[in-house]
Amino acid sequence: ILIFQAEPFTIKLANGEYVGFCIDILNELAYRLKFRYTIREPGDGQWGAPSPDGTWNGLVRQTKDGNFDMSIGPISLTSEREEVIDFTTPIMEDGAGIILRKFEDIYGKIFRSFKPFTTNVWITIGCVLLGVGLVLGLVDKFSPFRGKTGEISVNGEKKTSICDDIWIVYGSYMEQGAEFTPANASGRFILGFWWIFTILIISSYTASLAAFLTVAFYDKPIKTVDDLAAQTEIKPLVKQGSNLYSLLQKGETERYRKLYQLMLQAPEVYTHDQAIQLVTTGSYAYLSDDSQLEFLRKSDCEHLILGEEPFNVGGMGFIVGQDSPLLDQLSYNIIKLQEAGLIRKWRQKWWTSTNTCTESTVTNVVQSLELDSTSGPFIAFAGTTIISFLCLVLEHLYFRCKCVKRATLPRNNTVSFNTATD
Repeated sequence: ILIFQAEPFTIKLANGEYVGFCIDILNELAYRLKFRYTIREPGDGQWGAPSPDGTWNGLVRQTKDGNFDMSIGPISLTSEREEVIDFTTPIMEDGAGIILRKFEDIYGKIFRSFKPFTTNVWITIGCVLLGVGLVLGLVDKFSPFRGKTGEISVNGEKKTSICDDIWIVYGSYMEQGAEFTPANASGRFILGFWWIFTILIISSYTASLAAFLTVAFYDKPIKTVDDLAAQTEIKPLVKQGSNLYSLLQKGETERYRKLYQLMLQAPEVYTHDQAIQLVTTGSYAYLSDDSQLEFLRKSDCEHLILGEEPFNVGGMGFIVGQDSPLLDQLSYNIIKLQEAGLIRKWRQKWWTSTNTCTESTVTNVVQSLELDSTSGPFIAFAGTTIISFLCLVLEHLYFRCKCVKRATLPRNNTVSFNTATD
């Protein structure tokens, strides 16, 4: 049996023993079909790609020529390979992914204090602050009990401007208090709830800020293969002789043609270690099977980050020579392993148990509070504003009733005293 080392599918230990996801499947197949095997590796270190003259190399060539009964590993199922060898039932589905180093987000680091809220929330807070100042001024202007406690009289009349009311609201928001407060009930009502609103907003800001101050901020300039193809600074790396290399070389789509042209400007890579070394020290992005990149990233999650969307998703399976008598039995038993949940169990074993990332090394994702997350206080305050206007109407009714009652009271009679003189 021919294998190609690709962690965690196939791993060669120091003592020469092979372990891994594919080895677990192979051992179970050997047990069920009652065969023994000997493992070899391809001399040219290639998966198998066609040459311009139509010949093949790597695992595909060795299997096609009948030098080995079977080849195992994360071998991508393609139409070209299917023409010269036979694939078993796929052991899993996988796609091509992107891995690159973390780029520190300088902009986000400088303006970290503003991160707890989104721009929309900050703008809304500013608008509400001005709006409350205007409402407070209108309530004070039209209230029959206008004036403010502690306010200085000018020529016997207490006067304040809208700017003074906005300053009162701003001082309350900054928890600095105010020089004077409304004397009328409607003004006190709206200012009182403004204080509650301020406490809720500041509490949300403080809690979110604490989370932002404890995490590192990194910029992810490349999220998808389209992002990579649309720029020229970060060069793609693809392992020579891989299926992905052949895919880009053929250039069936515009983005693949762009990626191939960028790839020609980057060094040639033949191993994962060589590619990861270039990624961590330069402006490169390594393209390979997403499952392998996920495993590689877990070995250095402090410096590496994955793209978001795999592309060229397809099946992976073992290969045998065309018309091999092993094909049907292998495919049938792989299906039985899938139905029994063993393949899923082994996948969890090799991808979960090898996770060395801890909370101190993984970049935490902290979301800025959106407007919908903080809309409760805003909605409640809008309701309070309406209630304050109703309170203003009640004040006017009370004032009028009081004036009418005073007008109907009997006035005191004037008594004159005459002084008698002798």
